[in-house]
Amino acid sequence: MENNLSRSGSRSSSVCELEKDLSDMKIIKSRTNPRNTVGSARKAKRIRFFRNGDKFYSGVTIPVLPERYRSFDSLTADLTRALVDNVTLPSGVRTIYSLEGRKIGKLDDLEDGQSYVCSGFGEPFKRLDYEASAVTPQSFRLSGPESLNDSASPSPARANNRPSRYLLTNGSNNTTGNGTARVSPAGDNVVRPRIVTIIRNGVKPRKVCRLLLNKRNSPTLEHALAAITECIKLDTGCVRKVFTQSGTAVSALHHFFEDEDVFFAYGNERSGPKPRMPVKASGAAAAAAGVGGAESRDTEPAAAQLLPHPLSLKYSVGKIIGDGNFAVVRICRDKNTGKEYALKIIDKAKCKGKEHYVEAEVRVMRKLCHPRIVSLIEQQDCPEWLFLVMELVGGGDLFDSIAAVCKFSEPQARLLIGHLTSAIAYLHSLYIVHRDIKPENLLVEVGGDGSIRGLKLADFGLAVEVHRPLHAVCGTPTYVAPEILLETGYGLKIDVWAAGVILYILLCGFPPFSSPDGDQEKLFDAILSARLEFPAPHWERVSAGAIDLVANMLRPQPDLRFAAEDVLDHAWMSDDYDESCDFRTWYDDDSS
Repeated sequence: MENNLSRSGSRSSSVCELEKDLSDMKIIKSRTNPRNTVGSARKAKRIRFFRNGDKFYSGVTIPVLPERYRSFDSLTADLTRALVDNVTLPSGVRTIYSLEGRKIGKLDDLEDGQSYVCSGFGEPFKRLDYEASAVTPQSFRLSGPESLNDSASPSPARANNRPSRYLLTNGSNNTTGNGTARVSPAGDNVVRPRIVTIIRNGVKPRKVCRLLLNKRNSPTLEHALAAITECIKLDTGCVRKVFTQSGTAVSALHHFFEDEDVFFAYGNERSGPKPRMPVKASGAAAAAAGVGGAESRDTEPAAAQLLPHPLSLKYSVGKIIGDGNFAVVRICRDKNTGKEYALKIIDKAKCKGKEHYVEAEVRVMRKLCHPRIVSLIEQQDCPEWLFLVMELVGGGDLFDSIAAVCKFSEPQARLLIGHLTSAIAYLHSLYIVHRDIKPENLLVEVGGDGSIRGLKLADFGLAVEVHRPLHAVCGTPTYVAPEILLETGYGLKIDVWAAGVILYILLCGFPPFSSPDGDQEKLFDAILSARLEFPAPHWERVSAGAIDLVANMLRPQPDLRFAAEDVLDHAWMSDDYDESCDFRTWYDDDSS
């Protein structure tokens, strides 16, 4: 019996050792076979990511594995690289939301098979039907190196099933909701192999590509647009609109397979009438001390009697040439020399709570002495009024000049932006930021023949010395820099951004960022997106040097944006710059 027991014990011991060996072998095999590891214990989450506020972008699908992403930040960095070719993300992916707007803070919050929305810095979540545009162009890629998008492509079986899904969805009804004929997404008798010419919209030279459209890459209009996007690679991301050479918009798949075979591809850039200039700010003429040429409106004759005795002995007061919210500007004349000046009369009762702006304006102007900045001659402070005697500039402001001529020649724009940038560079050398540079605050000098001879910078009501990053949101919407809107802190270079907007306007007659319906939030979204466009035909006759300077003045990242000295050193700012030669270099080559 003892022998039986020992055999039994030996047998059971051997079985245990064999089971242990088998277990060890399984562990070793699983370690050496990553397919088993992923398939059994660590299956990748397939997650689709959309761009916040972009209802056209079809999204990108990325497999999320703990081994691939050790932290949430590594995922956002990868998403930035994956999205940058198709959408605009100036500050990269900073926040991820669920489709319901819930903020995602860690990798474990992401669920397999679900969709999420990527947002940049400071962007509020925008609730859209993102999945309505979730057509996956990755399975119809034409060329190019492998990327995250490629690794996320659906399996062949899934890709092959997609056309049948469209047929099941649409095949039962050959008309759309409004009763018009529907083109079969699978391309029944519509899609045939055809080579088309795609021309990238923008300034010349335009990129031109030839693309083969067929049933594999163009089963639907959305897939055709995705194929064109891959081919033409717009700076603004995905192709949103396509026009024929005759100007007809492509709105259905069959348009690609009719008589015309040359098409123009557009992204989010403007394709309609040019934007209008913003409405002139009320009271700007008074805020900019010394605006001459304004209509006489002498509605306060008693104001002359308010002049303090020291000033009344020296100056005689004339007509009103401008007024604002809390100030009025009159002409005054030196009794001894007969020279005219601008007298700015500030009503202290009307600027309660804003006294610090008035004090800052006077404090800053006392320090300034520059030929392109309106000079403060003298001041007189009274209990109810503040009197500022300033240099008179008799040509009105730049806003009125732009309204009169629409746009300027390159030599005229070079002269004006040179004067403005010279003033900005001087301010910045004293660590002073203006914070409200706009055409209304630029006073124009006019020659005897009526031509513009130069300009001077005025209105230092928002100017301040910079010792640390500023956070106060101020300025005029059309000219405000993106870092002000982001409220992350800003410095001197916001003045260069505003000057870049003005240079853009001088060269084409309208601002680079606008809202068609005047919605300020949409304007701010456009500024934050930093989608700088030079639409034809308004920019076709502008030199490449001018466009390069504008682009460098309007860089969204302050560290990469030109400083005022960089603008003055740019080749286009040189007096002997030949824009006609530069123009021929890149215009005629394209037309040949």
